[in-house]
Amino acid sequence: MSVASPAQAVEVAKRCDAMVYLVLRRSAIGVNRLLDEVAYSTGGDVVNETGLVRAFDKILASLNAGYLLSYVPAGVPRNGWHDITVTVARPGDHTVRARRAYFAGAGP
Repeated sequence: MSVASPAQAVEVAKRCDAMVYLVLRRSAIGVNRLLDEVAYSTGGDVVNETGLVRAFDKILASLNAGYLLSYVPAGVPRNGWHDITVTVARPGDHTVRARRAYFAGAGP
């Protein structure tokens, strides 16, 4: 049992600056909203495959096809969460998966 609340668990996952991938071995997407939220809010994904090798192949292909974007925002407060929206010029040709926000400033 965790001493952290579900909201605290999502917060920690988002702040650790890592993409979280949830691997399901059966059709259970949406069963655990907390884990779905952790995966999607960190820029990761939910992978639903019956075999672990296929699941990890899918994750590896996703990571190999990705880009790392960075920027320094101007004119925004430094402390707290800031929303991010990433778009592409030809959305039909690409899938955008990115974290939804970033945290600036010192942690609590």
